[in-house]
Amino acid sequence: MQAAFAVSDVRWSADQAAQNARVDRIEEGRTVGLRRLSAVEEAVKGQKDILCDINAKLDQARMGRRAR
Repeated sequence: MQAAFAVSDVRWSADQAAQNARVDRIEEGRTVGLRRLSAVEEAVKGQKDILCDINAKLDQARMGRRAR
């Protein structure tokens, strides 16, 4: 009877360790994903700033053309 409990405890411990490892991998993946998302957001923000500058220059050029 004691041996059955010992085997059961070992299996439970192994299952728990495997589950903890899976959770750790998921959390690592989430962290990496969040870092990538932040990098993409920064890149998009930079592109948006560039597009805003281009649009402002185009508007200035249009206004200059209309003034003539």
